[in-house]
Amino acid sequence: MVYCADFKVEKIFQGPPYEQAGSRHHHVLRPNVGSVTSPPGGLRTLFLCEGNAETHDSWSGVSRSVVRHLRAAGHTVQVCDADLYGVRRLGVALRTVAWPRRRWWVRHHLHAAAFSARSEMCARALRTAGPGFDVLLQVGATFEPPASCELPLVLYCDSNAELSRLGAASGHSEGASLTASELADVRDREERVYRRATIIFTMSERLRRSFIEDFGIPPERLVTVHCGPNVDLAPSVMTEARLAAPPTVLFVGRDFDR
Repeated sequence: MVYCADFKVEKIFQGPPYEQAGSRHHHVLRPNVGSVTSPPGGLRTLFLCEGNAETHDSWSGVSRSVVRHLRAAGHTVQVCDADLYGVRRLGVALRTVAWPRRRWWVRHHLHAAAFSARSEMCARALRTAGPGFDVLLQVGATFEPPASCELPLVLYCDSNAELSRLGAASGHSEGASLTASELADVRDREERVYRRATIIFTMSERLRRSFIEDFGIPPERLVTVHCGPNVDLAPSVMTEARLAAPPTVLFVGRDFDR
């Protein structure tokens, strides 16, 4: 299983979407199939997500698995939690009150107030982390780095606002709990983040196509890496005896309708 460790760092001077005034060099990530070319000691990565990426609390454990695989590949990863707690969380909750409760939860998660508050947490994490990082790896687009951040931004996404809108008819996507106007606002915020990204890793080919068709993201900036297991698998799990027969898959989760 390979996540997002297979890329190389190269310097460029100009050319959309990375053109920058002046002659200062910028690091840009490019997919590198078949080999890994990284700075000595690997890439220094600042990993931002909602929840603690060192535990299974973030993104159903996927964040933890990504961090562990990157470290196993020789990269240095520092994790930062951009989620809201305490007074910040309460403040956003009061600003997004709605009924039924599911609509309140979605508004609390995707509202502009939550996006702004998480972006502040991201900016604080960058200040605390200090210099010396090669790349900023972010889960999703529910917040954005400050405009002053010069690190290349890499996103890892499992969905986007357009797929949420398309899934609203089923009643199980987040788009089902938002008005058309609210969903359009979410889309605008997400698109701003997507257009800043150097590379977007997607969990599915369908999502990759959506970024191309619905957001106009250049195909060369999109890489489908799928998901991979979010649990620790012992080497003995897949034995020859098991592989000889059709596998029995146990799906464990709570969002069965979706």
